Amino acid sequence: MLLKTFNPLRLGIYIYLRVLLKIYRKSPKEKLKEITDLFKVRELYELIPFMCFTGCGVAFYAGFLHSLVERSLGEGIEESEVNTKTTYVFLCLGVSEIISGTH
Repeated sequence: MLLKTFNPLRLGIYIYLRVLLKIYRKSPKEKLKEITDLFKVRELYELIPFMCFTGCGVAFYAGFLHSLVERSLGEGIEESEVNTKTTYVFLCLGVSEIISGTH
């Protein structure tokens, strides 16, 4: 009977929300301390450039990609269509990064 009522989606959402609450309850000072503590671990020295490159890529996606797609489509296009095209660009970039193993 328990297996019929078990919903893995609900469990996943529950775990995800618990992790988010744990992260957002920390003060910015605590979050910054956790990040600076990463730079003190000698085993992670080789990964720090890759983490920085990943951060630069995410910052580019979040900041500039939407405006680049909007400008490349030209004037007179509705906002919903721009959002749809931007979604396709993000999906293609994400899938290509998964396939290539860059992130």
